[in-house]
Amino acid sequence: MTGEYDAVTALIEWIIEANNIVILTGSELSFESGLPDVGDLSFNPDIKHFKNKKEVREEYWKRMKEFYPTISSAVPNAAHMAIYELGILFNVTSVLTQNTDGLQQKAGSENVLELYSSIHWVTCTQCGKDHSMSEALAQLESGATVPKCTVCASDQMKPPISFPGQPLPHWEIREAWMRLQNCDLLIVVGANLEHEPVASFPFQVMNKGGKVAIISESKSTEDDFVNAVIYGRCAQVLTYIVNELKKRTAVS
Repeated sequence: MTGEYDAVTALIEWIIEANNIVILTGSELSFESGLPDVGDLSFNPDIKHFKNKKEVREEYWKRMKEFYPTISSAVPNAAHMAIYELGILFNVTSVLTQNTDGLQQKAGSENVLELYSSIHWVTCTQCGKDHSMSEALAQLESGATVPKCTVCASDQMKPPISFPGQPLPHWEIREAWMRLQNCDLLIVVGANLEHEPVASFPFQVMNKGGKVAIISESKSTEDDFVNAVIYGRCAQVLTYIVNELKKRTAVS
């Protein structure tokens, strides 16, 4: 408990002092809003099976028809709101998120970079036409088992999220690296640091002299190397930190 208290105190001081704060968020924030991690590879079919087997596409779209109404109607939780407040009060230059649900934007945050893209739109893999997820699901409500592109009539439609067998979105990862170049404080909130290229984000910041703090309910391989680790629910920890920061800034 003492160690965690000291980590919280240190992070509060670092936030006040930092000139370029980047926040990396992940699936723990979605879970706290009652949502599944639809960007997780285990949620999605292998891309080859998806392309080659209509029954796989039908099963995927059946699942999306079931889950998407919950995703689209979800509201930001206290963690999202705390991050939004940090962006107003302090030098948060960017929010990088592994989440695809758009809740951080719903909370009001700007300059959010969705590393794994978004669940709220669909791309035709044949002609490249973009459609809203709502448009695609409207076809299912009308009796279709798989939505078709309104331009080329292909049923090879999917969210731009990477399925197993696909690389991660290239532009988004490159942009994230650029945004970390001048970061002097990276706050990792409920994110998965197990796989590259995200696993390297903390080391990129520390190698340039910046600090890294992790807030999470679970342990990660980076915990022993970063400057501070706070174990706990993201909403609870961030709300406490923001309230303490407000007290300090009000006094000063």
